[in-house]
Amino acid sequence: MSAAAAVASVSPPVPPDPAVSIHLTTDKSSYISGEDTAAILTAVVQDENGVAVSGLDSAAFVTTGSLTSASMFFAETVTAGTYTASLDLTALADDTYSVETTVTDSRGLSATDAAMFDLGPAPVEPTTVSVDSISYTEEGGKNSNKHLNMKIALLDDFANPVSGATVSATLHHDSGSSWNGSATTGSDGTVTFTLKNAPSGCYETNVTSVSTEGLAWDGVTPENVFCK
Repeated sequence: MSAAAAVASVSPPVPPDPAVSIHLTTDKSSYISGEDTAAILTAVVQDENGVAVSGLDSAAFVTTGSLTSASMFFAETVTAGTYTASLDLTALADDTYSVETTVTDSRGLSATDAAMFDLGPAPVEPTTVSVDSISYTEEGGKNSNKHLNMKIALLDDFANPVSGATVSATLHHDSGSSWNGSATTGSDGTVTFTLKNAPSGCYETNVTSVSTEGLAWDGVTPENVFCK
């Protein structure tokens, strides 16, 4: 078969069928009754090509599920295809709720997505652990900058230092090099890793895991960059 014949036999790609999609989320997974007064719902709407669907009004969104009587009015944000609505929580009893929202675009195509959240009293014991801060210091050598120390501080959701937690982290250098470490926090909730003979350049730390009994890590590494 000649090259010309091979090229001629290739069919053009088949365009996707017309469709609309919606991805619905809440700003929290759990709300505290008597303290949190509203849940913010975010709906991201796209067409069959993944392009944002802009210009929809509140009538394009219909709430179903366990909160069908709730009055929510979606409005587009400054980000095209992203819509938010506020759900009043003050009249709701403590429970687990499912919010289902159906969107209909200008072509009459519809899609539905759901988001769940809990409403209940504030916990009496901490349940989560967070990386509160990542800081850097230098030491050693003629100019006291030969070695690099990287300190990670942990707090629980009651703002208490978390001791005895195993922290794993990767220190990245702008050259592409990286170093891994794992250690346990002390009584002050901190752990310090030291990179000997640290080369010049910029560093960033990514916490890869935090493990401690009775607390779940929220999975967030705060922004941190240090250049030497």
